[in-house]
Amino acid sequence: MSQERTTGVLIGLVIGALAGAAAALLYAPASGKETQKRIRETAERSWEDAKTGYDKKLADIRNAMDEGFSEVKSQVASARKKIS
Repeated sequence: MSQERTTGVLIGLVIGALAGAAAALLYAPASGKETQKRIRETAERSWEDAKTGYDKKLADIRNAMDEGFSEVKSQVASARKKIS
């Protein structure tokens, strides 16, 4: 899967989870304060999940860039040897 598609899927899953959780909480029988508390807790968990996913994806991108730079350096060194 491409990086853009993976990121899009991740964002879609987070948004879907938030929407589903909010709908479930709003339709569940509970007091206003209890519902607000549940929404806040769900939002905090979802935020942490999203942040964790973002951090993981960022680390994956950095690793891919490092590997790419290493490959470019290797190719440049090889080309220099062939030239000289």
